[in-house]
Amino acid sequence: VYTPATIGKEFLKHMGVKSFFEKNKSFSKGITGKMMTCYIGGRVEDKIRKTPTMVDVLDFLAMYPTVCTLQNLWKFVIADHIKYKEDTKEISNFIEKFTLQDVQKSENWTNLQGIVSIEPQEDVLPIRASFGQKHAWNIGIESVSSKTPLWYSIADVIASKLYTGKMPKILKAYRFIPVGVQKNLKTINIHGIKINPYKD
Repeated sequence: VYTPATIGKEFLKHMGVKSFFEKNKSFSKGITGKMMTCYIGGRVEDKIRKTPTMVDVLDFLAMYPTVCTLQNLWKFVIADHIKYKEDTKEISNFIEKFTLQDVQKSENWTNLQGIVSIEPQEDVLPIRASFGQKHAWNIGIESVSSKTPLWYSIADVIASKLYTGKMPKILKAYRFIPVGVQKNLKTINIHGIKINPYKD
C-alpha cells in the first residue's frame, strides 16, 4: 500500500470496474494529454501567512468524496465508455455568466466535467513551478500570463474569473460525457457495509 488510493483502486477492481484505458481504447491521445495537463491535484490556498489573526476552523474531512458526489462523477467511473465533444461556445457562456452565488447551486456542479484552453492574461490559476530556492516543483495559485495556450479544468477557469472579476480568454473547450453503464459490476462488502456500484 503506497497511499490510500492503492486501497481505493483495489476496491474498484473487486467491484469489476475497468480502468479508463480498458474502456476507452480509441480515446484520443491528444485529448488525454490535455486532460493530464489539467490535473493539479489537491488545491490548497493560504491567504494570510505568519500573521496572528482570528480564524474560523472549517472541517474539510472527505473533500474528495464530497466533490465527487457533488459533480456526480461516479457515473464516469462506472460508464461503459466516455466520449468528448468540442463545446467552446456553451462552456464559455456558462463561465461568463457564473457568479459566486452559483457555487451554492448543486445543478452547476454537474456542468464542470470539461477542460478549457485559455491564453492567460493575469488570470489567477494553479501552476506547477519551482518556487524560491527549492529543487521541488510545487503547486502555487499565481497570476499567470502566457502567449502559449494552457489547459485547465472548467472549475479552475471559473475560480480565476471569480478572483479577478474578468473573463479569461478562452480558445477552445471540451465537455466529457459518460455513455452507458459497465456490465457485470459486483456488490462488495466493506467493513460490513454492502456497496452496490449500480446504486451506491
